[in-house]
Amino acid sequence: MFVHRTSLKQRLSPEQYHRPEALNAELEKVLRPSWSFAALKNDVPNSGDYKAFDRFGVPVLLWNDNGTLRAFKNVCLHRFAQIVPNGCGKAETLACRYHGWEYSPQGGLLKITDAPCFKKVQLERRSLDSLGVEMIGSLIFICEDLAAPSLRGQLGELAAELDHFYSEVEVVWTHTAQRRVNWKIPVENAVESYHVPFVHPTTFVSFRDESLHGHRIQSLFSSYKDLLPFSARITDRIYLWISKTVLDGPSLERFTHSHIFPNSLFYYGDLFRSIQWVEPVNAEEMKIRTLGLRPRNLRFAAAGWLLLQVFLIPYLRFAKKILEEDAGITLSVQKGVRHAGNRPSVLSMREERVFAFQSFIREKLGTDSNSEPLRPSLNENAPAP
Repeated sequence: MFVHRTSLKQRLSPEQYHRPEALNAELEKVLRPSWSFAALKNDVPNSGDYKAFDRFGVPVLLWNDNGTLRAFKNVCLHRFAQIVPNGCGKAETLACRYHGWEYSPQGGLLKITDAPCFKKVQLERRSLDSLGVEMIGSLIFICEDLAAPSLRGQLGELAAELDHFYSEVEVVWTHTAQRRVNWKIPVENAVESYHVPFVHPTTFVSFRDESLHGHRIQSLFSSYKDLLPFSARITDRIYLWISKTVLDGPSLERFTHSHIFPNSLFYYGDLFRSIQWVEPVNAEEMKIRTLGLRPRNLRFAAAGWLLLQVFLIPYLRFAKKILEEDAGITLSVQKGVRHAGNRPSVLSMREERVFAFQSFIREKLGTDSNSEPLRPSLNENAPAP
């Protein structure tokens, strides 16, 4: 069921989708201080493994310190060079490639090259800037705000779902695209079904009845569970048979799509899971990355993997087609917002997850004094109020 019982006001103006000053405010107050997906545990599986990457324009270093994950700004304390280039590696200590200053996996400064030239510099008082790190399942999240509340604590029951579906997974497909659209546009597209009959007429085809939408909306996330019962159709029968054959204790449910605000998107079911995360390049350009994952622990090992591919191969073709269809429409939205002025708009109940996302952004920006309060999450099987 939908959480809201009426149409909703658009919470963001068209200008917030193309003005550079709007993006600058979002980077400072929304994106960098919030929890966002950064890597998989398999990216840094062993002690000494590290991964360097950019997060919202900030160079970041993720390091496995004897099983404890630590994250720092990948910026040397000396003259602020990037300590190591982006990518994965392994080291007990890291030396800055510019002047050789050396750091421990705890971020402490261990060694200064030509130390006698730096009189009165005390090593123990200097360390890299730390970032918050949390892991749910095998998903690694990072937050620049060390005072931010625990991600797991804020997600509640959703954290348990992600633990279940993302604990033992293997990457089977990757996709990266860079498009000239504001970062919020593909996020909003991913969390509403109102566009389905028009953008996906041969794939998803049409709307689902409200009773088949298991919507949850909370302060840090929204999710949709597909409640359509399985039928006698051959595709449904094959899906259920493969799930029962290759998995121990499958849920035998259709998929769930969850959005952890602001930019992390998760699609998961018994046989396939995915992660999408979106980052701005500039006010009118973004990069979107997708990881397609399969469950790692299969019954019958190699035979189970071959059987799983009966589902995965056609499904991945289907997923690629959806991404292509969405890419085309988001480009047209970007063109439209440049010329929409500041006119008000309205959202349907089917777009209430867009409303929740926009409300999160307004709250973080400090512009939500006249906010309509979000309704609390409803049990997906409860009758509408």
